[in-house]
Amino acid sequence: MTRVNTKSLISQVRFPAETWKWLDLFGLALHCTQTVGLPYDASYLADVPYKQLMVKLVNRDLESMTAIYLLLRCRFIHQAAAQTRLFCEGLITWRFIAQNPVPRAKQFLGYSIIELHRIAQAMLEAEQARANPRHTEQVRKVLDLSRAEHDAAILNYTLTDKKGETRHFSNWCNTGVADQAMQCGGETVRLYDVVYKQMSAYVHGSSWSLRRQLAYSQKHFDPKVVHIDIVTVTRTFVMIWIEWCRTCQKELGWELGQCVSEVITTLDELETRQFPIPSSTDT
Repeated sequence: MTRVNTKSLISQVRFPAETWKWLDLFGLALHCTQTVGLPYDASYLADVPYKQLMVKLVNRDLESMTAIYLLLRCRFIHQAAAQTRLFCEGLITWRFIAQNPVPRAKQFLGYSIIELHRIAQAMLEAEQARANPRHTEQVRKVLDLSRAEHDAAILNYTLTDKKGETRHFSNWCNTGVADQAMQCGGETVRLYDVVYKQMSAYVHGSSWSLRRQLAYSQKHFDPKVVHIDIVTVTRTFVMIWIEWCRTCQKELGWELGQCVSEVITTLDELETRQFPIPSSTDT
């Protein structure tokens, strides 16, 4: 079996110096976060559900940051944009939970029982007619083992509507991402309006998200388009990252202020150098 040589794959992707500066800006944010965060991770006492949840969230987010960088480094812009949107969604949800951490952390973590049961049920319904009978039986066992736990848990995720009918929550909190952002207010609303909406196009594969795809083909490759797209995703990532750092400082006590200042200064310098505002004499 052939193994893909990822080192060779990455080495074949080249960028002009001006694009590398934006990738290095991303790398600066990533390096700062890991340098400051890892010592905290080693000594952090996660002794209550909310703290345990934060450990999981931060660990996932650090992996997401690295994944977005690697996708940009490989020139997988569409996929990097989609992961940036997920990074934004995760921060909005974290801030929503942090508004009332004790019950919401418990509610968020408890919903995994519902999700496990639904995933197993969907797999069984879709594949039982053609799947290996042994595998089907294993899924049935998962369903049987989780059914009692699911039935008890679902009571915490139901409501009675105006007609007196019982309905299941649409998600763990029965609140969409837009409403979560609105309830958090301030910069969280801005993240949703500016970042989440724009990057959602890449997740859903809209025609807008494909408008520049030809510029990445071998025949029509356009380094200027690639540069602008990397700048756009990096700017967007930094916008989320700054708010993520503020949340880490508030909820975990991480001292990321110096990192944020350094990244913002570098970003301003790059924008001034590469995208200068025309003076009145230029028009």
